[in-house]
Amino acid sequence: MPDDFARHPADSHRTLSGHFGIQLDGRDGRAYSPLTSNRILIIDDEPVNIALLKAMLVNVADEVCEVLDSNEAEQAFKDFAPDLVLLDLHMPQPDGLEILRRIRAGRDSVRFPPIIVLTEEESRTAKSNALTLGADDFLTKPLDRQEVVLRVRNHLRARHLLEEIHRAG
Repeated sequence: MPDDFARHPADSHRTLSGHFGIQLDGRDGRAYSPLTSNRILIIDDEPVNIALLKAMLVNVADEVCEVLDSNEAEQAFKDFAPDLVLLDLHMPQPDGLEILRRIRAGRDSVRFPPIIVLTEEESRTAKSNALTLGADDFLTKPLDRQEVVLRVRNHLRARHLLEEIHRAG
């Protein structure tokens, strides 16, 4: 990391992005560098929800993998190697919490992608359970397009910065 990072923390956004080659605010707001992509895995048993999310993320995602059958979620996660996961909690068995548990149990804690949980349930218990199992964020349906896009972009930026720090270290 450049020496001036420690001397000028207010400039850390510029310094980090310049040092690691990541453009944090491209014309379309994507977080990207020549070494990264924005691969998003959507796990939801409702086709209309997947279609809605894909439409919301058309200017954010480079690739989207959709999973309707929760029994296929874990394998799709392994095969697709996403940069971010959008996971519905309420699905037939295994439900979203079980999928979250399995994904987090099988990944290196430094390199795993952020998981944003989606649900209609607003209870503290649902949020607490998801966050305790390793969810990085929680969005309540009905989804607000702007909030979804901003949260996804923020998590992708953080993920790509961590990947670059790991590569440089």
